[in-house]
Amino acid sequence: MPDSSSFNFPLGLNIAPSAPTNSKNPVEDSWQSQAIAEFGIAGRIWEASYLLEQYLQPPGSSSFVFDPPCSIFPPPNPPTSSITSPWPSISSPFASSSLSTFPPQTIIELGAGTGFTSLNLASLLRPEDIIVLTDLDEVVPLMEERTACRSSDSLDGQGGQVLVRGLAWGEGREDQLSLPEGREGKITHLICSDLVYFPFLYPPLLRTLLALTDPNPSKIEIIIAYKVRSLFKETPFWDSLGEEFSLVPVLADGKRFGASDGLGIFVVKRREMGKKREEEVGFEELLFLSMEI
Repeated sequence: MPDSSSFNFPLGLNIAPSAPTNSKNPVEDSWQSQAIAEFGIAGRIWEASYLLEQYLQPPGSSSFVFDPPCSIFPPPNPPTSSITSPWPSISSPFASSSLSTFPPQTIIELGAGTGFTSLNLASLLRPEDIIVLTDLDEVVPLMEERTACRSSDSLDGQGGQVLVRGLAWGEGREDQLSLPEGREGKITHLICSDLVYFPFLYPPLLRTLLALTDPNPSKIEIIIAYKVRSLFKETPFWDSLGEEFSLVPVLADGKRFGASDGLGIFVVKRREMGKKREEEVGFEELLFLSMEI
């Protein structure tokens, strides 16, 4: 496997700051350009992150009706209070009564890069919730910088706790994340955004997903946002993932969310012991049907 220092600066790298599909202006163009220069691929906000940002919101705060809804938040109730995120365009009304009985969430993002996904989400969480940004050791300074900016911009200390950790996939370091006391073995969610691109990284990514879900395989949920770039090269990852995990595509108002832009979000869970992939009908169809590529 190539040295990790080359992951973010592949030969011929030529990328520019990104923007949401409904906007012509890159998000904070100046810092994103600088981050790309210093951290390469890790310094860019990739397209699936914007789609995932829309999904990772409490029920009732989006213009879409998602199926399945985002399980990081409690089921919808008539809002009795409102918390406004410091991030533009995100508002998160929810019922305080439902929050009081909803267990603390422990969320790990793999390949967090700029932290765009996790830091947006953190602003919507409760103080008892924890989100951990992880990436290669050489990307830790970028994650720390963006986390510090988020902390200085947040309103009245609202939001979940944010931690930053170095984590190279497939090296057996998943048990060294140094989670706060009482949170070890209590991960609730893994978040993956635009991680399926280099085929040589598929095996270590899968090993890390297996390692992180081992402590509680029936309860840990993985949320994967994905953009199709080369289906021929990417299909082996989904094929291998499906051997150990079941996947459900996220629908918005009854349609595959992001399909028109070649994007998608999948809710993923470890299979029950002894249940094989062949028992599910139309695996590839489940993944890619109606995705316009």
